[in-house]
Amino acid sequence: MDGFDPIRETAARLRTELVTMGADPSRSWAMVEAAIRQLELELVWLPAGDPALKGAFALFDEQSGTICCTDRGDAAKPVELIAHEIGHACVHAASSYCTADDIDPSRSTEAAPVGLQRVEDYGARERRELQANVFAREFLLPRAEARRLHLTERLGAAAIADGLQLPKNLVRQQLLDALLLPDAPPSEPEPPERGVRPDPSQDAAAGHRGSAFQLQAGPGTGKTRTLVKRVVSLVYEGIDPGTILVLTFSNRAAGELLERIAAAVPDVAPNIWIGTFHAFGLDLIRRYHDKLGLPADPPLFDRSDAIEVLEEILPTLPLVHYRNLWDPALVLRDIVAAISRAKDELTDPARYRALAQKMLNHAADDDACEAAERALEVAQVYEVYEQALRARRAVDFGDLVTHDSPPYPLRAPRSPAALMSPCSRLLFSCERRHYRQRALNAGLSVAMNRW
Repeated sequence: MDGFDPIRETAARLRTELVTMGADPSRSWAMVEAAIRQLELELVWLPAGDPALKGAFALFDEQSGTICCTDRGDAAKPVELIAHEIGHACVHAASSYCTADDIDPSRSTEAAPVGLQRVEDYGARERRELQANVFAREFLLPRAEARRLHLTERLGAAAIADGLQLPKNLVRQQLLDALLLPDAPPSEPEPPERGVRPDPSQDAAAGHRGSAFQLQAGPGTGKTRTLVKRVVSLVYEGIDPGTILVLTFSNRAAGELLERIAAAVPDVAPNIWIGTFHAFGLDLIRRYHDKLGLPADPPLFDRSDAIEVLEEILPTLPLVHYRNLWDPALVLRDIVAAISRAKDELTDPARYRALAQKMLNHAADDDACEAAERALEVAQVYEVYEQALRARRAVDFGDLVTHDSPPYPLRAPRSPAALMSPCSRLLFSCERRHYRQRALNAGLSVAMNRW
């Protein structure tokens, strides 16, 4: 079972219930209207820019049970838009505010390996929207039905879309899923792992309450298993899953945690925030963008973006050791790597320059003197690079965990209660090589005391 199978099962249960009660599954709008009645929701169409939309294209207000959608004057209302918001109502524990780009039931569930989506695909908001898209797709056209229509009835995507009055892109994506992905096995408790003996230290970590707990273990010793066991124990104790935050370093590890937790507690897994430190930092930056002087969705620079910006600036700087007019990218890769490491160590440009100057003052030989001069040149580029980021109102991957304006994404905030109040249970996993990143330790030390 992958992380989206519980979402598909939730959609299938609702659809089956409605069909049993007499809803016509061949009429998409009839299914949506039946779902709204069954869930006791209210659907309201509003003109674009209406204050009730709060800047969103569509929203679900959990407190009033209302779905508000932008009316663009189309003769046919987009049924997938309503199904998306119904997905939020069925799957998630809080209100949702969706942009037009969020509502895309044709989007694949596969993680993007590069660029901004490398972070976004495991971010809380993005995952919620993707889950709602998957719900909408499965509710409107179950994979089994898509497979039957295509293989048995010999209908193509266009014919199915016309017959059910659904967007062609939605039908195409559902056909791809139905024909290429295996069916999910029935939801059952995850069987005990063979050959794994009970470990008292893992049990102690999973059952610890009331304060922070650090469990040090090498690769392959069961850190992920312990985190899953801890999450499951918290859920069984009645802890609100929406207050549990599970962080790790890599998308691969986040995906593995998501799959294991979804298998163990499928009904509540969608409400647990599971992702990477960088995705969490991006989520916080977007949430508090006004306090950071950033737009609501700031550009995120990766290494290639940083090199592209610095290539324009580098020839204007009086560099000696890092001057390469023929191919500036050769030296810029080293400079960008040094800046990234500095941000990992919570070192801003002024601090970096001071440390480089101290190196030069204490240099005892030519090699040490050259190393210090190189560090001073990196400090100079670092300052210009930060100015370029501010001018573009952008952030880079290092800023996702070390941004120098409050509220700090993963550094100790000035008001930790205000920043972390939605997450009262914080769990994280990292390899020993990452312990040097004090940026993470500072913020985690604040949040983990809330265990």
